[in-house]
Amino acid sequence: MPAAAVPCEVKGCGTLTRSELRVCRSNPPCEAERVRRHRIVKKLGGYIPDEFPVRTEPLLCGTCGVNYTLSEYGVCQANPECKAVHLRLYLADADNRDANRAWQRQRRVDKADAVHAWFRQRYARDSDVINARKRQRRLENGDAIRAQERARMGRPDRPCRYAKQGCERSAVPNSRFCDVHHREASRRQHQRKRARVREKMAIAQDYVCGWCGKELPGNLKGCAEDHIIPINIGIAIEDPWNKQLLHSRCNLQKAAQITPQAVELALERGIDLGDHYVVVIPPAAKPESAAGARS
Repeated sequence: MPAAAVPCEVKGCGTLTRSELRVCRSNPPCEAERVRRHRIVKKLGGYIPDEFPVRTEPLLCGTCGVNYTLSEYGVCQANPECKAVHLRLYLADADNRDANRAWQRQRRVDKADAVHAWFRQRYARDSDVINARKRQRRLENGDAIRAQERARMGRPDRPCRYAKQGCERSAVPNSRFCDVHHREASRRQHQRKRARVREKMAIAQDYVCGWCGKELPGNLKGCAEDHIIPINIGIAIEDPWNKQLLHSRCNLQKAAQITPQAVELALERGIDLGDHYVVVIPPAAKPESAAGARS
């Protein structure tokens, strides 16, 4: 049920209004009083007092000199220039700044779902404009933004990202995590990177083992990375072209043996394999007749 209409409390107005602040918006003095009362309510954490502190005489804006204002800073918010000056004075006031931050935090807690839905709707409607503004802002103020971010990340008093889950340690400088969660995050990142590399190797091999010629499991469980040109020649070649994916048992069978593929790679890349080595043919490359005769 809507609130009952009450007379506007601005001196000399008396227009009926249903606003919780008990002030209408029919003229500039009333609008200025509404803005001032809204600021007071924000300082009080959303509580609307029974009586607001009253300023009897509205002042002309000190910036434009046209609109009336009851702001404690003497500046209206009727045009962009006055809004910018008012915001600068407002943010320079430590009490207002802390009260505004507390109000914003409480508002995010109380209206999280509604705020997120509003931001999603706004981004879906104006995504091109928002992204263009972000790109332009990064081009104009990129150095300042990066310097501010580096200064923020370098502070030693930042909480760990898992503070809401009960972590009481401070974040490591230039990281979002404390030392314990930083190690866990690094390990998970390394595991994800290793899994992506193994998946690329398996795709390049068509999920076929390079030693026995049988199919590799889809989840690559029980597989191992193998150096085609083995490390025992005295050079550890970690380039992608010198690695293949084998079954773990096939990797143990191959060990440090030289295969025809290793000889071909060595000739192609100009790598010296030494004077004494024996070329071993993998089971997948042997003729089926020879394999049947041995069996």
